Amino acid sequence: MNDNYIVTKYRGRTCGLLTDERMDPVRIDVENDEIKCRLGSIYAARVCEISDSTGAVFVELADKEKAYLPKEEEEDALILNAAEDRCRLCCGDLILVQVCAEAVKSKLPSVTAYVSLAGSLAVAVMNRAGLGFSKKLDDKDLKTKIKEICSERAGELEGFYIVVRTAASAHSAEETVNEAISLKHSLSDICERAKKNRKICMLKEGENIFVSSAGKAGRVITDDVRLYDALKRVNPDTQLYEDRRLPLTALYGFERAFKRALSKTVWLKSGAFLVIEPTEALVSIDVNTGKSDKDFLSVNLEACEEIARQLILRNLSGMIIADLISMKSKDDQEAVLKKMRRALKDDPGGAVCADITKLGLLEITRKKVRQPLYEIFDI
Repeated sequence: MNDNYIVTKYRGRTCGLLTDERMDPVRIDVENDEIKCRLGSIYAARVCEISDSTGAVFVELADKEKAYLPKEEEEDALILNAAEDRCRLCCGDLILVQVCAEAVKSKLPSVTAYVSLAGSLAVAVMNRAGLGFSKKLDDKDLKTKIKEICSERAGELEGFYIVVRTAASAHSAEETVNEAISLKHSLSDICERAKKNRKICMLKEGENIFVSSAGKAGRVITDDVRLYDALKRVNPDTQLYEDRRLPLTALYGFERAFKRALSKTVWLKSGAFLVIEPTEALVSIDVNTGKSDKDFLSVNLEACEEIARQLILRNLSGMIIADLISMKSKDDQEAVLKKMRRALKDDPGGAVCADITKLGLLEITRKKVRQPLYEIFDI
């Protein structure tokens, strides 16, 4: 990998900038001090309200923070203080949950009963059973070998769902299964600790966003001594930058990257441009021909690639509507749909391109997991 991940202070916040081999910004991570419940954190939480009308269970986490649990997960929730086995939750129950989406504006953080732990090669998930593989893992022989070993050691994995990650392709099947079993034991230990504790508490804090991102990057550079050791643990190619004459923000163009990520207008190479406007209900993206002399199909195809980049760079989520330049040809519309779906294929936010409406609007949905950049910097 030729990408760089730069972690430093910018505008009073710790930020992580991922750049590609051309030094163009790909993603920006920002430390948000206002977020109390970090993504991935595991809690023993108290059920405080069950709403059949809205299909929600509300729970209390540490520091009296409230969170939302989908009611359809009620039957799979592990009740820590129940005298007997039962499927339905009651107010006052202490259950095991994990934060799966941080609080956004007035919305509560979301939690799940499917608590998981991720390693570098595998992920172990509670309250489910089975074996799955990353879509990007195409080594059939490795998959077959892992299935065989999991079958032989089924007792050690009982009651857990195991997902094999893409990175397993560079390791043996035995290493991957051993890590999965280790993760299962760690989750079991957390459960036992929660049952003995019998009170609301955080059992495991979610991974720091910079540590999580550093583990997937090619090279990491930071001037933050506080974070250096943690980053070095997950990525050996981590450098501590100590030249005070030229700050990292200047060396790696933080001002330009943030300007691009927060600007309403994004210019394309052809001279066409996008206008990106987040609203309360959705994100609107308007495609304009501008100075481009290309045909409408070419501009729309170029726009698809840039839209996919901007979703990741700005961390836009929810419903995204792109107003394309009008195309009457069904073949042209189908070509744009295929292009958009290909561009979104590797989106870490799970973006999905639904369809093009009769009015020529391209519909995209993307998971809300963290706050978008424009909210953190309040523009």
